[in-house]
Amino acid sequence: MKRPKVSNITQIIFVIATKMPKPNLLMLDKWLAFAEFLKIKPVIVINKIDLCEEEANRISKLYKNVGYRVILTDAINNKGINELREVLKNNTSAFAGQSGVGKSTITNILLGENLTNTGEISKKNKMGKNTTTEITLYELERDTYLLDTPGFQTMDIFEIESRELEKYFIEFIPYIKKCEFVRMHPYKRGKLWNKRCFK
Repeated sequence: MKRPKVSNITQIIFVIATKMPKPNLLMLDKWLAFAEFLKIKPVIVINKIDLCEEEANRISKLYKNVGYRVILTDAINNKGINELREVLKNNTSAFAGQSGVGKSTITNILLGENLTNTGEISKKNKMGKNTTTEITLYELERDTYLLDTPGFQTMDIFEIESRELEKYFIEFIPYIKKCEFVRMHPYKRGKLWNKRCFK
């Protein structure tokens, strides 16, 4: 993967928070599509559920209905960590997510000691400050490895051709053959979409 820059992993753990920072579901959708493109198993972790349980349940239901594994965690109070530990078992996993969502905090709890730096949320923009500056590989137990990675705020998926994009949103797959837009040239498809939706 290019963000984070990792290879030879068996699954990618996308971590978002309910608040501080605000969950960026567009970025999450891009991550999921890119993971499907690379054929890497994705898992979604919604952290900081103590800050807004209603939002956590809303997002969880949305992605569970699509077919993804979703784990709810409150890292500070050790909630959901055992479920996450089971998912990590016998895998080489990488955390990915915005700065401040709690990747390093969760890593420390899984390790049972404070080996990674954790930071505060900016009071000005409510976004995380990037305290993890390099990718570190940890051995949690035999045959179980975890990469803690720096956070980031943007994600592009230029590697996926626009006419192929629908293949990597798994909820679209049952409907692709019935969709009149799918086999259309992207330019023509865009014009027809605009005509129908923004008339």
